[in-house]
Amino acid sequence: MLCQAMQVINAIDTAGLIVTENDGVIVHANERARELLGRDVPTGSCIHRVCPEVSDILASSGLERACEFTIFPQGPDDTTNGAPSARHLRVSSRPLCLHDGVPRDYVMLTFEDIAVQSTLAERIKFLSSVLDRAAGGITIIDPDLRIVYVNQAQANMHQYSVGELVGKSIDVFCDPDEIRRLQESIFATGEHEGIWTGEAVNYAKDGTAIPVLLSVSMLRDAVGKLSAIVGVTKDIHKYKELNKTCDPTATIWRVW
Repeated sequence: MLCQAMQVINAIDTAGLIVTENDGVIVHANERARELLGRDVPTGSCIHRVCPEVSDILASSGLERACEFTIFPQGPDDTTNGAPSARHLRVSSRPLCLHDGVPRDYVMLTFEDIAVQSTLAERIKFLSSVLDRAAGGITIIDPDLRIVYVNQAQANMHQYSVGELVGKSIDVFCDPDEIRRLQESIFATGEHEGIWTGEAVNYAKDGTAIPVLLSVSMLRDAVGKLSAIVGVTKDIHKYKELNKTCDPTATIWRVW
C-alpha cells in the first residue's frame, strides 16, 4: 500500500512531498521536494538533519501542523548575482491514515513555494474574472455531476443566482430524460475525442424551455481519470425563431 502511495506522490509536481516514519527517518521524497529544498534528501536519513526547519512541527506527534520558513538552496540555478537566493516555503505535516481513519506509523510533509502559490492564486483569480465576464454560459461539474463553478452569464440565462447553483446537481438545468440522452452522447464521444458539441434543451427557474448550443469538454488527470466536465452554453432560441419565420426556399437566409 505504501508503494502505491509513493507512485501517486511522484505524479504530483506542484508540491514537494516527503514521507517519514514517526521517528523522522525518511522513507520517500519526490523530486519536487529536492528542488524546493535545494538539498539531497536521501532515503533512510533523518529529516531533522536534512531539514531542521521542520523539527518544531514534527514535535507534535499525531497532529496536523504548519509553518513557514526561509531557506537558501545550494543548487547551481539558485543564485542571484552570484549570491544564494532566498526561497520562502510553507510546510505542513499530517499523519498518514488508512480508510479507517487511524493514524499509522508515517507522517507526510508537504512543501510549497509561497511565491509560486501566490502567483497561482493570482492567475486563478484572473481566470475566474475572465470567465465571469464571458458572454456565454460556463458550467464546471465534478464526476458526480455536481456544479462546482458557474459564471454569471449561465446563472442569468436560467434566472438563478450563482449561489443557488453551486453544489446542485446538473439536472437543475435539464429534465432527467434530457440528462440521460446527453450523458449517452457526451460520454460516447468524449471518451474518444474529449469534446462534444450539440443541441440541448435547458429550463429556466420559471420552467421556460431554452434551446441551447452546448459544447462539453471532459478534463482528466495525469492518470486518465475524469476530474471535471466543462460545459459552454449559448442560448439559440432567437436563431430557432428566425429559422421558423424564414422562407424555406430562401436558403440564403437560413441559419441552420
